[in-house]
Amino acid sequence: MAPAPASLKPERQAVDLDAPCAVLLEWDAIGRNGGCRDPRPMTDDVLQRLAALIHSRRQDSATKSYTRELLDAGPERCAKKLGEEATETVIAALVSDQTALTREAADLLYHLLVLLESRQIAWSDVLEELQSRMGKSGLAEKAARTSRPS
Repeated sequence: MAPAPASLKPERQAVDLDAPCAVLLEWDAIGRNGGCRDPRPMTDDVLQRLAALIHSRRQDSATKSYTRELLDAGPERCAKKLGEEATETVIAALVSDQTALTREAADLLYHLLVLLESRQIAWSDVLEELQSRMGKSGLAEKAARTSRPS
């Protein structure tokens, strides 16, 4: 597996705790573990861990948690924010800025997980759906999706 991009490495020092993706960089921004960074390296399970952290933010104060603020605003606000991040990701891709694209992709994934949480859809359900599509031709899989009800 390729190493994590510099913008996602846990040893990054400058963290804006009010930024939407601070949760990716500083696992416990409100200090439940003394403010220490998660000692585990960024690996394939980072999205599962982030989904669990987002779920736990439902218990936090909206004044201390951007994630809680989004969840309290409801699925419509979460969807709007995801759309904004998707647009920013496309723009970053079109201007060929590797760093910007990496950061926008991280924001996009974070906001997707927040939207899923706002609709009470588990990340594991999304992974199961992806798993069910593995090993199929993209065209055959797409045809199967359009013929079955959602």
